[in-house]
Amino acid sequence: MVFPAKRLCVVPSMEGVRWAFSCGTWLPSRAEWLLAMRSIQPEEKERIGKLVV
Repeated sequence: MVFPAKRLCVVPSMEGVRWAFSCGTWLPSRAEWLLAMRSIQPEEKERIGKLVV
């Protein structure tokens, strides 16, 4: 079961939008994973990469 995302914070310029959802119930398809990965900005990918060992 997938629940609709709940908007937490919207910056007026729409440059930063945060969404909250129940990640325990999210069962993404391959296409959804690929979209999620493509949506991460390069500087965020670099920052995340520093956290992964």
